[in-house]
Amino acid sequence: MDIEFKGNIVSGNCDLEYTKLVCVPSHKYQTVELCLKSNGTKGMNIVIGSIDCAIDYPDKKKLGFEIEKRWNEFVKEKDAAPEEKEEAQKQQTTGKGCNQKIIAN
Repeated sequence: MDIEFKGNIVSGNCDLEYTKLVCVPSHKYQTVELCLKSNGTKGMNIVIGSIDCAIDYPDKKKLGFEIEKRWNEFVKEKDAAPEEKEEAQKQQTTGKGCNQKIIAN
């Protein structure tokens, strides 16, 4: 399933079937954000939500990491023939999953 996102700075699309979710806690601000991980390890995190409720910060972190764990259980790895697996690994490190572009103002 693809979703499109449009923001003031970044816009693009994500294939949720192959995109991992990450939990980003901030002790300084006592917040926990849930983000889509774009472009493997080299891309930015695209914030899709935050845990904003009347519980203390350690419990927000636990909840965030539990949501991350459960989401990522269902993220699929692209199946490929042996020749294509090497290419798929390159694509993972170069960023298949989410595509985004920076919008100049």
